[in-house]
Amino acid sequence: MRLSPRLHADGIYLDHQATDRPRPEAVQAVMHFMSDHFGNANAGANERGRLSRHYLNLFRETAASLVGGRADTLLFTSGATESNNLVMSSEGRRRHAHLAVSAIEHKCVLESAERARRMGARVSILPVTPEGVVELEAVRRALADGATLVSVMATNNEIGTLQPIREISALCQSAGARFHTDAAQAIGKIAIDFATLGADYLTFTAHKFGGPQGIGGLMCAGEAFERLEPLLVGGGQEQGLRAGTTPLALCAGLAAAALVLGETMDEEISRMRRLRDRLAGALRQLGPFFTNSRAAGTLCNNLNGGFMGIPALMLMRRAPELHFSAGSACTGSGGSHVLKAIGLPRDKIDASFRLSVGWATTDDDIDQAIASFERVLKTFSRH
Repeated sequence: MRLSPRLHADGIYLDHQATDRPRPEAVQAVMHFMSDHFGNANAGANERGRLSRHYLNLFRETAASLVGGRADTLLFTSGATESNNLVMSSEGRRRHAHLAVSAIEHKCVLESAERARRMGARVSILPVTPEGVVELEAVRRALADGATLVSVMATNNEIGTLQPIREISALCQSAGARFHTDAAQAIGKIAIDFATLGADYLTFTAHKFGGPQGIGGLMCAGEAFERLEPLLVGGGQEQGLRAGTTPLALCAGLAAAALVLGETMDEEISRMRRLRDRLAGALRQLGPFFTNSRAAGTLCNNLNGGFMGIPALMLMRRAPELHFSAGSACTGSGGSHVLKAIGLPRDKIDASFRLSVGWATTDDDIDQAIASFERVLKTFSRH
């Protein structure tokens, strides 16, 4: 049976917020540990298991240090979706639970909150400004109304808005509430320091910064660990909070990507912002291009907008060589809940798409993308 792929997607990849291109160092680490260090880290009775445990501890330290945390505060999970579900499920089951989540959270947070509501928890939705920013006054009102957990992402996965998470964390601490932030899109794009942030929970995933898909983490502060109830049972792995054999090779890939990022992040941020701004400027020259992201306070690699009167899906079909998204990778057929939350009219929602550059994007990629957009827009002008 042939398992090697016969189909290849050639073109210009501008969808790094959906998943980043794996870094060569991460790919090499995964392959090395799958072939040479395949022992079970929980099988400590044999030498291969003990060696795997040693490496797992090193990878945990490396991953935790990337976000300014300690190794003993990190749980490995399959990614941000699982991590977010674990937090929301655990907090939502507690007595007198009241979850306050922003209207533009990732669907895994919003739907986890909705499931908690069906099980008896109160849920409040925090509104956002037309720029997609959670207002601190809305957080204050939710806390005054008894919110036990506030969940606000560090930066939005569709429009790239940076949220005032330090200020929100401080408000939660003053009110005695827990604070959770989904930092999946933030790692490698802004500085994150879990030790000083004041959050109780921080979630992330490796494939957004050049690591492998299928591995991520949950940072827990202090007694927050004691509040978690495992989604998966049947083993003592990850401090008894996630049953199942920890994927050592994927952890190796995460750690490898984290090591590279620790050395190159400032340079990568500057380069991604330059490429994003260059692309945005060129699109404005090509037609009636609007943006859904504010000029300041936006993720360095994100460009969300569209051409008035041209549906994004139609644009994508006419430019198959351009790989980008209409909405987020997790947006369903009902349209973007994020763009609805910031008050965009339907015609703008239909026209909106997301372009996102990454560590591997080059000036040549941007040149080709601009040429492709120019070609495609001419086909619309002829009709």
